[in-house]
Amino acid sequence: MLTHALRTHFPLLFESPGFRWLWLANLVSKLGDWLGFIALNLYVFDLTGSATALAGLLAVESIPALLIGPLAGVVIDRFSRRKVMILANLGAALTFALLPLASALWQIYGLALLSRVAFSFFDPAERSLVPDLVGKEKVLAANSALSVVNHLTLIVGPAIAGFLVAASSAAVAFWADAASFVVAVLLISRIGGELPRTRPEGEVKPGWFDDLKFGLGYAFGSRALRVLLVTTFVAAFAGAALITIEVVYVKDVLDGGDVGYGLLYSIAGFGAILGSTNATRLSQRFTVPGLYVATVLLTGLMFFPYANVQILWFVIIVAGLHTIPWVLGYILVDTMLQQWVADEVRGRIFGLIHTQRSAGQVLVAGMLAPLVDWWGPVTVLNLSGIVYTLVGLYAVSRLGVLRREEARWRGDDPLPLSSESTL
Repeated sequence: MLTHALRTHFPLLFESPGFRWLWLANLVSKLGDWLGFIALNLYVFDLTGSATALAGLLAVESIPALLIGPLAGVVIDRFSRRKVMILANLGAALTFALLPLASALWQIYGLALLSRVAFSFFDPAERSLVPDLVGKEKVLAANSALSVVNHLTLIVGPAIAGFLVAASSAAVAFWADAASFVVAVLLISRIGGELPRTRPEGEVKPGWFDDLKFGLGYAFGSRALRVLLVTTFVAAFAGAALITIEVVYVKDVLDGGDVGYGLLYSIAGFGAILGSTNATRLSQRFTVPGLYVATVLLTGLMFFPYANVQILWFVIIVAGLHTIPWVLGYILVDTMLQQWVADEVRGRIFGLIHTQRSAGQVLVAGMLAPLVDWWGPVTVLNLSGIVYTLVGLYAVSRLGVLRREEARWRGDDPLPLSSESTL
């Protein structure tokens, strides 16, 4: 029955052996990620008893993507993306294996920072590798399958982590996470089909800074990519805001308690899976740019019933529905970038996107947390909805730009490496 369901919804798992190994590696490592995430937060709080220490952990974990995201993209474009993923997972395994030995907060912060350095290489490399494995025509289906893994592990991972920590200790969860990275390495090593990273014979290899500068110029020199960069940044900002505010909103405003907060997240997880499994079907009825613009606008508008109809069961239902366009938006952005961007610079573009998403987290930690204390969660949720909706209207106004880029790609012409024609 399980095999039939997978074959029906995700035929790529059976058509592409390379992608199947990548999907299985994600299933194992994402489950391990949740073990490590929950255990690390509990470990820091048990050690310090301080919410400030937890906020510091979030800030520390955001630093690598901010500082090295674009440079990581240069590495990904110069070397085998599969090998970059293997080395990143080995680095993450080592840091989590060492965490039980850390007894001081600065030691924990240092190891957490190193683990996020590894992720800053892994995530863009994975997204850059997908078109090699399945072809550009099928990247939407591939991204949908990977998104299901991410959100399925969100539903079950925290519960497993909580049980492990309660039944044994955080150290056991850390070691389980380290083991998951090692298993993922074994699975990724089986991947075949990656296109070689080569340059034309006789071409002078540019320096690292030149590659970095070229990648940034490529991204900001394209009108279509600028639209995606703006909307992606705001989506990351609003997403981090929602995660920061939700616990206060549910517990203090709605009187939902821990049970209500946990139920909201579970329903949101099912909404995410529903959005992921229907992405390909929706793309057959609508164009990818049109569908993306609709998801941005709809996500912004749904902030308002979520914030202002303050009935717990209603908010939980809206949270599940809200997650559908949100997750679709992430899938569609990755799909457009994988299809439109030239292979030679794809890693740098995804490195920049990874940096933007982390920058949104840092801004929320530094700006919105105090605003919640001053104005309350309802006001801040409404402000987030206003900002997101305005960006949705901006995306609607630029739909023609996105459609022209889609037409260029359909004509088998990716964004040119010389971005002058796209200014």
